[in-house]
Amino acid sequence: EQPDRLAAINTSFQEEVVRRAANQGRVVIPEVVIRGARRGNLTFHNVPVTPHNARSDVFQPGVVTVLDVLLSLGEQGHLSELRLTWRSRVGEAAPVESYYVDLIAGPGFSAEAVSPCAFVYDVGAEILTGFKPPHGHTADEIHLGLDLHALTSPEHVRWAWVCP
Repeated sequence: EQPDRLAAINTSFQEEVVRRAANQGRVVIPEVVIRGARRGNLTFHNVPVTPHNARSDVFQPGVVTVLDVLLSLGEQGHLSELRLTWRSRVGEAAPVESYYVDLIAGPGFSAEAVSPCAFVYDVGAEILTGFKPPHGHTADEIHLGLDLHALTSPEHVRWAWVCP
């Protein structure tokens, strides 16, 4: 493992812990961006995120996940529509057992995932950008479902609609 990458991960996590403490233990994300395929983005700042306990089969109550970011935006009135699908498998990959985003809509924005295109997300901090794989939509090589990615208090959560 690269020492500078490990140092960046450590620094990023320390910043997340400080951010969460500064918000009295609440998860507040400084930047949430949702990018569509054709036009427009939705950008939100200082988004408070509450746990929805969608995966009580995996997590203890109160754990905040990436899915909670979208659900919180919806509850706050920032999204006019959000459609999720439970998938047991994706193509030949099984078991997947996770939620996937099929549609996100908000003011002047709507994007729908149509095969082979999908929504992907990135969680992290700018300090980690130089260590991401070329496709740039994940900070690691393990793809976690949005309902299985627990959050401390990241600098950003960014969604993008991509086609392979």
